[in-house]
Amino acid sequence: MSLNPIDRLRAGSIGKRLPGVEVRLAEDCELLVSSSALFSGYYRDPRAVARVNCHLAPFEQIRKFRVLDRDFSIEHGELTATMKLRRGRVLENHRALIAEMYAGREEPA
Repeated sequence: MSLNPIDRLRAGSIGKRLPGVEVRLAEDCELLVSSSALFSGYYRDPRAVARVNCHLAPFEQIRKFRVLDRDFSIEHGELTATMKLRRGRVLENHRALIAEMYAGREEPA
């Protein structure tokens, strides 16, 4: 995400944004970061997912995921102006992909 050059370290600073990283601050002061490198460590690497999952409670663990061909966007209605996710629109826009991920899974009675 960011880096302080070794010759200019500053306490309390996270440094300058690295190339290819987009950073925004939401109204509630949440740091929003976008980069193609953020997810690359897990993509097609089940061992990397297992390393993360071993530190998580069962309900938090990554079970299934897909990488989309585009980012969520305001233009597609998936993000608000403050970059919050609109889950309903994500479900609507990606219904077929989500259905494919859970095909064969039994619904609770």
